Amino acid sequence: MNRSNLSINSLQSYATLLRRTLLKGCEIEGLLKLHESQQEMVERLTPLVKGKKLHPADGFAWGFIKEVKILRPDFKPEAARLRPRGAGVFQDFTARVIRVQEKYFPELEERPKVRWLAKFTVRKLAHYNLTRDEVAFSLIFDRLDAPKEILDYLAFHELLHKVVGLKREKGRMMAHTPEFKALERNYPDFAQMDPKITAYIQSQQTPEPR
Repeated sequence: MNRSNLSINSLQSYATLLRRTLLKGCEIEGLLKLHESQQEMVERLTPLVKGKKLHPADGFAWGFIKEVKILRPDFKPEAARLRPRGAGVFQDFTARVIRVQEKYFPELEERPKVRWLAKFTVRKLAHYNLTRDEVAFSLIFDRLDAPKEILDYLAFHELLHKVVGLKREKGRMMAHTPEFKALERNYPDFAQMDPKITAYIQSQQTPEPR
């Protein structure tokens, strides 16, 4: 990334690049260099962010950039290539989907593939691809403080798509059919999920400067 031409738009691209680099894994020398580069980048970006009301997706990207601990002792990037695709820097959605499936959908014999979406996006929080039998989650949830109840609900929601599938309604193939919505309402505290997700997203609009 050209550091002489930084802007708010740099938040998304740099956060995604940083996360991808961490998950690839490297030796300790590489981590030390990345850590040094990271501190410099935070210092350069902070004046651009301070006092601004960010788009929530940019707020999540900035939060990741600012808070990620490259030299965390509990994160072992040298083993990253052995990690499942649903395992992020902070959250392991592969393990979460397995737990939610065993709890709510024990009748399902096969587990879907799990991965992360390519962006810090608030427009598509999660997605189930019927053709690939694959669940994907937005990078905004790869955070230590991502609420467990939201993560579990999203896993449930996408697994429910696997169970119900697509149905033809009024000449169109629909995913959120009346059957789907009725089953989804059986989820514990379902009525609280949308407000909690909204609050989580809005919490990142004006992140505290470092």
